[in-house]
Amino acid sequence: MSRIHTWLRILTSRRADKSVDRVRTTNRLQAQLLEYFPALERAFDYSHSKVAVLLLTKHRTPDGIRRTERPGFTWG
Repeated sequence: MSRIHTWLRILTSRRADKSVDRVRTTNRLQAQLLEYFPALERAFDYSHSKVAVLLLTKHRTPDGIRRTERPGFTWG
């Protein structure tokens, strides 16, 4: 097998590992957030949007989230 095939196989394997790690990390984060804030599951739909997870990881308090002023972001 040529060097190119070997490197492509290694890179593909690493990419797959990174994808699995990202999914595992996201699932752990979601589970931990739901332990602290059980009402989040009703308030956010994680399957359609990653915005909820990003807001909760960037801002440490509900007041921090409320102060977020982004175009198109509504509290409704």
